[in-house]
Amino acid sequence: MAKKKTELATEELMQHRLVPEDEQPYEVPDNWVWTRFGFLAIDMADGPFGSNLKREHYTEKKEVRIIQLSNIGENGWKGEHRKYTTYEHAKTISRSIVNTGDIVIAKMMPAGRAIKVPDEEKAYILSSDAVKFIPKNFVNTDYLLYAINSSDFRNQISSETQGITRARTSIGKMKTYAFPLPPLTEQQRIVDRIESLFKKLDQAKELIQNALDSYENRKAAILHKAFTGELTKKWREENDFDSPESVLRQLIQQHSAVCPISKELSLYLKDLLLENIIDNNNWLHIKTMLICDNITCGGTPSGYITAEGDIPFLKVYNIVNNAIDFQYKPQYIDKRTHTSKLKSSILKPRDVVMNIVGPPLRKIAFIPEYFHEWNMNQAIVRFRTIDYIEPKFLYYCLLNPKTLDSVLQDTKGVVGQTNISITQSRNLIIPVPSKQEQSEIIRILDVVFENEQKEKKLYDLIDSIGLMKKSILAQAFRGELGTNNSTDKNALELLNITNSQ
Repeated sequence: MAKKKTELATEELMQHRLVPEDEQPYEVPDNWVWTRFGFLAIDMADGPFGSNLKREHYTEKKEVRIIQLSNIGENGWKGEHRKYTTYEHAKTISRSIVNTGDIVIAKMMPAGRAIKVPDEEKAYILSSDAVKFIPKNFVNTDYLLYAINSSDFRNQISSETQGITRARTSIGKMKTYAFPLPPLTEQQRIVDRIESLFKKLDQAKELIQNALDSYENRKAAILHKAFTGELTKKWREENDFDSPESVLRQLIQQHSAVCPISKELSLYLKDLLLENIIDNNNWLHIKTMLICDNITCGGTPSGYITAEGDIPFLKVYNIVNNAIDFQYKPQYIDKRTHTSKLKSSILKPRDVVMNIVGPPLRKIAFIPEYFHEWNMNQAIVRFRTIDYIEPKFLYYCLLNPKTLDSVLQDTKGVVGQTNISITQSRNLIIPVPSKQEQSEIIRILDVVFENEQKEKKLYDLIDSIGLMKKSILAQAFRGELGTNNSTDKNALELLNITNSQ
């Protein structure tokens, strides 16, 4: 007997909601189903989506908070970027109104990251390039949020985004994505298990971060003592060392022997008086242009950079934890480019380098000896000290926050970027004790900074916690967290037409 039309329509509708086996990303437990993401939402086909809010729609009054892409973080809500519109304008775009507890999904930069709207404001409205997702009553909101933010679902989105610089997805594409749907009771068990595991990981991360903060504070305090003379006060009382007059004379003589006196340095020396640059420790406070050979930045040898080659070519990302990490994305240039086009930015072991384009700034490194020579790009500046200044003394001095504080207050750059100029780099004021005391300061700080490797391990632990969370989510949406109960009703029943809203 032929099936009734209503039965056929129901079967066709169910097939439309299910993901064919050959399109399912991976296997899930028998009582789960793969469904289309759009079916889980109320009216997702027609929105609701954000509106294009212009500058004239903004208000200084805290009326309706605008949720921007910058508020949709990788790890949840980011509340620091605040913009508001008026209640009056919000009424004209009511389809974009969102409420506390709603899920918001970014369509770009990168697409797919999702947050739950927090309980911080009286009213919210959604800007363009984001989507409001209200789940149907058979989907646990927290389960949905965790699943959207899992690597598997995010990879599904990123593989189908369009555009180069601003790759995005669309509502039409979103509703076609495959989504693993377990029984409703299992959804809650998964959420409980995830939150329990995440809570333990967050507690561990907090302890690690506290240890890092404490270590950073101790380092900053010791660096302050080192470069105010407090750390070596007793040493000065017990030892002989060069007089300030002798120090200044040697600095000028050695600089003149290494390179010609520039016009800028000549003007500086013309007005230099010992009594104006000496402190109570008998230290001099000297501009870097006097204590270094020519201070310069690198260049951008377009077309000459390769994955393999003769000369290692440093970029800012190779300065990690104030040391050179050339294992990360190593790049090279050929010898000809190194000795011609980029001759002025040749680096040698024991040179000190600093990034001058940020954020963040304050990335300092000591060039290691495992290559005979290096080179660098335009975002890095080189300091090569004259003989009287120990290179490592300058390295530690640049690590001291006070050395760059005044310069960073006057940094400039395009929107979202901060720059230190070459001129500012040449005019940094460095406290200069005798060479004997420099060596003593280095000796003490070397002992302190031996713990740098321990600090790196702590940072690695924080990174591993992030990876563990991703692994937990991956297991959760495969039914591998040990929470699944085979006696639960099959999730297929949730897709029955009677559950339509």
